[in-house]
Amino acid sequence: MLSNMDSHSQQLFTENLHWKEKKEVVTELYESMQHLVNDTTPVFVKYNKFNFSEMSLFDLFYRIFKKQKIDKQLTLQKQIRQNETKNYLDSNFVFINDSVEGFGFKNKNQITEWGKSLNFSPFIQNPSVHSAEFCIKDNNIFILMVNGCSGIPCISFYVFKEKGNIWELQTTSQARLKEQLKIRVDNEQDKIVFETESRKIGELLFCFFVSPRSSASCPVCTLSSP
Repeated sequence: MLSNMDSHSQQLFTENLHWKEKKEVVTELYESMQHLVNDTTPVFVKYNKFNFSEMSLFDLFYRIFKKQKIDKQLTLQKQIRQNETKNYLDSNFVFINDSVEGFGFKNKNQITEWGKSLNFSPFIQNPSVHSAEFCIKDNNIFILMVNGCSGIPCISFYVFKEKGNIWELQTTSQARLKEQLKIRVDNEQDKIVFETESRKIGELLFCFFVSPRSSASCPVCTLSSP
């Protein structure tokens, strides 16, 4: 059993997508990454108590040595994650008047590499990463999907929009999937639809990506759920 490492329980993932506004997303992301960088909690493996009466001296020293070795490996992995995260904090967030306002990358490859560096569970060191791309009303959209759980997939969605030379994070959501996910564009209804074989799990309106967000064709644009 691993202790003192941030884990992401599958219970936190719902079966439907609930999108967050950009300001909330960027603020939460910055605070969570800052917390990881500043975390000095020791990393260790917690075993059940040794039953000395059933262990030889050799077995006892072997268990102690093995535990120390694993503890050292986990500590090194944590330090690597902290250094990577520190680089993202320094290079990828946008501040206005000391307030964090944006998070972005120069290209899609950087987004994918960032997704691979995310760690929602100590049991998954290399989360699986997938993506989807769309061009919506002359806006390039890139959706990063990161599976951070073992067993039933629980996917974190990160939606980026290209603006000038930067891909900016717009919104995020997460969902626990029991079936294969399909993402399609509904041009008649002006939205991106997220669905499985049996049901729709969420959608994003086109006007969320178009500036200004209020227009004659889309008088009220909100993040939507099924």
